[in-house]
Amino acid sequence: MLTSRYIAGEAAAVIRPGGIAVVGPEIGDDAASVLWHKTERTMASEAIEVILKHFGHDFVPFASAALGADGLHVAARGGARAEVQDGAGVVHIVGDGAGQLVKRVFPDALRVTVLLPEHTPRLGEGWQVESGLVGASQVTSFVEPTAAVEATEIDDLLDDLDATVIASPASLSRSDDIADVELISELVAAANPHFERESADLATSSNGNEATSSPYKLVLGSGIVVELDRPVIVGRAPIDPRSEYAPQPHLVAFDSPGRGISRTHAMIEQGINCAVVTDLNSTNGVEVLIPGRGKQRLAAGVPLSVPAGTVVDIGEGATFLVQEV
Repeated sequence: MLTSRYIAGEAAAVIRPGGIAVVGPEIGDDAASVLWHKTERTMASEAIEVILKHFGHDFVPFASAALGADGLHVAARGGARAEVQDGAGVVHIVGDGAGQLVKRVFPDALRVTVLLPEHTPRLGEGWQVESGLVGASQVTSFVEPTAAVEATEIDDLLDDLDATVIASPASLSRSDDIADVELISELVAAANPHFERESADLATSSNGNEATSSPYKLVLGSGIVVELDRPVIVGRAPIDPRSEYAPQPHLVAFDSPGRGISRTHAMIEQGINCAVVTDLNSTNGVEVLIPGRGKQRLAAGVPLSVPAGTVVDIGEGATFLVQEV
């Protein structure tokens, strides 16, 4: 498995025990969210390419690393790169600084850093996270001994993804867009029988804990939906305080050009017929607009139960709506 740290930045980084990826800041919230959810079963670079292409991001820089049965699979394009230290201590650079995708497999990798153009590795720095979608400029992971991971075979996926499967994003409605992404997910899963489709009623978190189903969800301003099947931590570059919360929370990052949103700003949990919002000692606070009660500012560290229809505001225009599923 991979033990990872990230340096906060404006790009999107997907971090999982079996793989990591950092993608240029050109992608929007929709693409980042889909990238997070649809790489749960495979972090193969081909799957990342398919998802980015679907959203029209054919040339957005990205670098990725994924554990496979034969070693660490590393890929980079668009000026992004990966730096891999092998068992002999030699550091290898993957990525030619141009647009084309470069791939390599390292059977004895000890460490990998994936980073965007014009960044240098900052080893030993940053926030440690086991799994999450975060705002980052680079991610460094150390490879820990573990049982062999089956390599993802997606040749059939690439053969099947033609113009009849993926239409131009501009020609799709939101419902069509999500439907096509679901099709991508099915094709990725079909390419590797080891990635079984999970039940809609029972999801399993990446640390092995079962996440309980929830009748509440968060709807972001971009239209992205995050279910409260486990706690949700929001912020500019949120981290996962695993020592405090179980099951492992969702991490949702918001753009904050003015730095008014704290790195780890607030937490939202499922309550009994409500959602529970907590200001995690943020710099600029959290406000909630509760139906029939008006706007209210939270006291730092004090949980507040809110009903469906509540709007949560963490600053700089970053708001989301609490709804029933």
